[in-house]
Amino acid sequence: MLDKNKKWLVYRFIFGQFPLLLIWYIVLRYPFLSFPFYVQLFIGCIAFTNLFVIIRLNKKITRKHINAQKKTQVTFMLLSGMTCLIGLYRAITVADVYQRVIGYSAAFICLVLMVLLMIGLKYINKSN
Repeated sequence: MLDKNKKWLVYRFIFGQFPLLLIWYIVLRYPFLSFPFYVQLFIGCIAFTNLFVIIRLNKKITRKHINAQKKTQVTFMLLSGMTCLIGLYRAITVADVYQRVIGYSAAFICLVLMVLLMIGLKYINKSN
């Protein structure tokens, strides 16, 4: 028996993702614009209905995973901060110029990643 979270994931796939995959197959496989207007309208209505179903089921699923998201976000913030410090240490201690450039650029990239993760954590806390 599936637990409640897995059941929501299955529902999201069956009622949201799978029909959209079929619609994409129809649109990409056959000349979509040569279909009659009512068929195009019907396929469009199904696509938009599935989009709303996906959004609704995602909201139900994400409410349950907020704490796990926060923990993962903080973990990756710490890892990117440590990698930034390692890159700075490497850039300061080496003598070659190209290794310094690599160290500083790696530290900068990790710093940007850490700031983006902080902004994401702020957004997660704000959405609650």
